[in-house]
Amino acid sequence: MIMRRIFILLVLILSCQILFALKPVRKYPYRPEYFGLMYKEFKVKTEDNVKLNVWFFPAQDTVRWGSLWKGPKNWKNPKRRKYAVDNQKRPTIILCSPDALNMAPMAQFAYYMCNHGYNVVTFDWRGFGGSDRWPINQNFLCYTEFFKDIDAVVDTVKTFPEVDSKNIGISGASMGAFVSFPVFQQNND
Repeated sequence: MIMRRIFILLVLILSCQILFALKPVRKYPYRPEYFGLMYKEFKVKTEDNVKLNVWFFPAQDTVRWGSLWKGPKNWKNPKRRKYAVDNQKRPTIILCSPDALNMAPMAQFAYYMCNHGYNVVTFDWRGFGGSDRWPINQNFLCYTEFFKDIDAVVDTVKTFPEVDSKNIGISGASMGAFVSFPVFQQNND
């Protein structure tokens, strides 16, 4: 009985270890146009010359959520909206993705934030999504190079005419949260 419990405990510990590791995904399961979002996609180069893929969502009126669906597997409005802004400087939120997948799931948060007057930025960490390939050990939880990724995104975004460079916030989930804290604290603007 004790051996069985020890075995079950070991299986649980080993299976949980898989949850706390980097799991990059290259392919996007969906894109922002599936939420009816207007955005621009571009690359940002880090100080060590890695190109990151970025989506910038200006503050915008979003389409009604229910109007996007024609059924669970069939989007009604996958057309990309033309990018247009009024160049009014607005607060901007940079969303840092978690340690799995890529930035695609962050588009659903952008959908809600853009409708409330915020610009939103999402990006892929190096080795994730549309960013440059980069060797990642999937047993690690984080790399210090991810700090360079956030710095490059912040430095680029604050130059945009539609961004109030004094009102940039950083938010994240899982690894994206704890990697963003020191960057946010060290960046005085």
